[in-house]
Amino acid sequence: MMAEAVTKRSLGRYWLLVFVAFAAAFVIGLAVAYLSVWIMGGQMGEIEGVGKYVAIVVSLVCACATYVIGLRQAYKFKPRK
Repeated sequence: MMAEAVTKRSLGRYWLLVFVAFAAAFVIGLAVAYLSVWIMGGQMGEIEGVGKYVAIVVSLVCACATYVIGLRQAYKFKPRK
């Protein structure tokens, strides 16, 4: 049982999960940005005024939430000393 716990908590697996969390946050943030701009009836770069900032803030909030969820999973596998 102790050997199983040691193999689950490897440094490589931890950094892989951190990278996956970052990649997922990037993809989700970009998708939400495109979706919010599409809902506002424009294309990327054509939305002006408050709508541009709303799209940016919404996509950043979704990206941060995705990153935090991914990091929670990564910290479960963080190697201990």
